[in-house]
Amino acid sequence: YEDISLSYSASLDNKINFKASEFGEPDFLSKFKSGLRHNFSIGLPTFNLFKYIQFSPGVNYGMNWYFQDSKKYYNNETNQVVTQYSDIFSHFGVTQEFSGSISMSTRLYGLFNFGNRGKIRKIRHMFTPSLSFNFRPELGTPSNGYRSLSYVDINGIQHLVDYNIYEGMIYGYPSKGKSAALGFSVGNNLEAKVFSDKDTT
Repeated sequence: YEDISLSYSASLDNKINFKASEFGEPDFLSKFKSGLRHNFSIGLPTFNLFKYIQFSPGVNYGMNWYFQDSKKYYNNETNQVVTQYSDIFSHFGVTQEFSGSISMSTRLYGLFNFGNRGKIRKIRHMFTPSLSFNFRPELGTPSNGYRSLSYVDINGIQHLVDYNIYEGMIYGYPSKGKSAALGFSVGNNLEAKVFSDKDTT
């Protein structure tokens, strides 16, 4: 457990954009945007495989709290989809985001011995390959605020609109789709032992 690291940060944010003429109007409170953001980063213990390959896993978790939401509806008079925002503190909702990663690396050494002839006597080569993998699951779910609006317009055409109830809020919301990424890097380091005329050994 001593190798497990945990970092946490939180921020409470509030903002409002309005015109002077809008102050005091019935829907004035709906112009407030407020939320609380949590971020966790967990470093799991590293371990070795076959003594020489080191694995380093990690987990990231984020949570956003919202104190209002929105909904879309079809307006028959204007033939448009309209977004309606609720008043602040009239709703409590949460979105969550996860991601995981693991990296592995090792070190390989090579030694070249040139004997006692010439200035360069030895060269040591350190070769450090590293492989990393990152994964993010599907987060475009109803628990993260995704909804669908089905309506028939004035021309009798059926429509289906996907949206998120936290669209336009102070924080963004998790995007749809899962993702994975694989990375590879190589490090090289050369060290040389050079003979000096002042060297008496």
